[in-house]
Amino acid sequence: MPSAANSTVPIYQSTQPSEGAAQIDMRWRTWILVVPLLLASMALGIFQLDWDGFWYDEWWSLFNSGASFFSEPLSPAGIWDRLVASDPWQTPGYPLLLSAWGNLVGWSEFAARMSSLLASLLSVALLYRFARALTRDSVVALCAAGVMAGSTWTIYFSHELRVYAVYLLFCILFLYSYLLLARHRQPGQHFLLAISGTLMLYMHPFGWPLYGTVGLWHLSRLLRPTSRRGWWSASVALAIPAILFLPWLTILLGMVGEAQRIERATITPMVFVDIIQRILYAFSSGSIMFLTLLGVYSAIGRRRGTLTVWALLGVLLPATLVAYGLTRLNEPRYAFAILPLLALIAGSGMVELHRRRIPAALLLALWMLPALFVLRDPEMGKVLQNTYPQPSRDMARQLLPYLTPDAGLLNYAGWALKPEQQETIMVHYLGRTDIATLEMETSVTQDTFIARFDAAVADEQRLWLLYSPLFEGREYALVQYLLRDRGFALCRELVRDETMEISAYARLDTDVPHMRFGDVTSVYLTQMVQHDDKLLVWIGIQSNAPADTYSLGVHLLNAGSTLVAQEDVGLPAPGESCRLFALPIGGLAPGDYTVNPVIYDWRNGARLPRTDAEGTHDDLLPLATVRID
Repeated sequence: MPSAANSTVPIYQSTQPSEGAAQIDMRWRTWILVVPLLLASMALGIFQLDWDGFWYDEWWSLFNSGASFFSEPLSPAGIWDRLVASDPWQTPGYPLLLSAWGNLVGWSEFAARMSSLLASLLSVALLYRFARALTRDSVVALCAAGVMAGSTWTIYFSHELRVYAVYLLFCILFLYSYLLLARHRQPGQHFLLAISGTLMLYMHPFGWPLYGTVGLWHLSRLLRPTSRRGWWSASVALAIPAILFLPWLTILLGMVGEAQRIERATITPMVFVDIIQRILYAFSSGSIMFLTLLGVYSAIGRRRGTLTVWALLGVLLPATLVAYGLTRLNEPRYAFAILPLLALIAGSGMVELHRRRIPAALLLALWMLPALFVLRDPEMGKVLQNTYPQPSRDMARQLLPYLTPDAGLLNYAGWALKPEQQETIMVHYLGRTDIATLEMETSVTQDTFIARFDAAVADEQRLWLLYSPLFEGREYALVQYLLRDRGFALCRELVRDETMEISAYARLDTDVPHMRFGDVTSVYLTQMVQHDDKLLVWIGIQSNAPADTYSLGVHLLNAGSTLVAQEDVGLPAPGESCRLFALPIGGLAPGDYTVNPVIYDWRNGARLPRTDAEGTHDDLLPLATVRID
């Protein structure tokens, strides 16, 4: 006898009251389990919303939507015109939606990205409803929702200020609305299909493969006499999205032609294989073998609705690859429409294993656990979107308390970083347009690279160098050599960790008056400026003192010669060098202050005697005076 899961009883057949009651009870119990699933997803998403700063693509989302950073709020017509003029690669649905959201709640990272998190949570809940309606199995629906919620792919983009989470929501809604219309043929469902299809197409051009797949599914109903009722009215509802998209169609076709002309990525059969591999890798959080196992058991089980999902995937995946070929793209993130089908396949596979005495809860836990380890891994980020940004906001937060208008900015971008994607967002966070981005991609040769370096530092006396070790820095040692060769000395390493390095450099000027300390060291003032509740003191050093013996301190004294601020560092190795001191002055009373350097043996505190340029000996001789207002 066939199992209940494999029953051939028509899906419209009535059930006995007791069976119906049991099904309702099961639905309620599984729906209640979806709630903690959503709460866990929300916790993961909220944790990420302010984790990092906007990056290049998010900057374009803000710009296209008329965020307050750029202008007064834009009207829908203004957003449409901006896209046509500046970013016709994007369809206008998401900028219009984001504009309404941002103008309502604000444009900070946390507030703006909340729209993506909400869309992601709604996608998980809606996938549960769609899977339950398609398979008539609440456990399969719960597992499919858990698979979607626990995928690194969906978790990652639930915190990105980009279209994909919203696009996923409308893809699922489009599938669900068509299923409802095919089964029930109620008037409101015609409207739901038309509006969901329109929103899906206007959210992302890669909605067309899914639209075409459902269209083929709809045409196949003509081959089944029992499915022809209401076919024409459903056809009208299905045609409306294509008709409403016509105003943007010529722009989309023009961009497809432009993509083929510039050939953003070389498309070969192996590229298609690589795209599929990365889709499966990202969706499974790196557990492709586990996903394959679930797929095998899903196919073996032949549960109600599962064959339909496999058939849809068999059409949608090739259609999506055709779209990749037409647009000359190779980033897996564009294949978001495939995710609901993969989640359904994995969910049904889990239920089949559950029937074989492997608890579904354990399988869901094994699915979700890898995401916690790879979610913030830059390598996974590179898989998801080909490019991965520098930590621009975090760099800016570290640098802005020290960045004065007179100091230059040199951003060395390592390999695999696209320079134009870093410049714009650095300007956004640092508020400076004179940032010199130095990389090899557009320099091509080492001679060109060096020429661009010289042009960037030609007139600078003080300079901040930024670099992210997340990317291979093949020329980083060359940059540091060129700085020394052009007369710059390292004055301060502000940050040095696995994500960023920020260093201050200054040219040394030995012609200014020096203050000598004993017979071993002399110091001189290079620059002094008040900035962000700090007094920044750049000091040049000439030393022949033995290493690891002395410390150099800079003291700030008030009019009564009372110490009010200081900073101490180890005296650099013998030779010519520089140090940047940052003395806190927030809260100090207005008045005149003196800056006094001291050099002392750190082992016993004994100070070296000071002598100024005129030969005067005095421990209170100031290096400089400053007026603090």
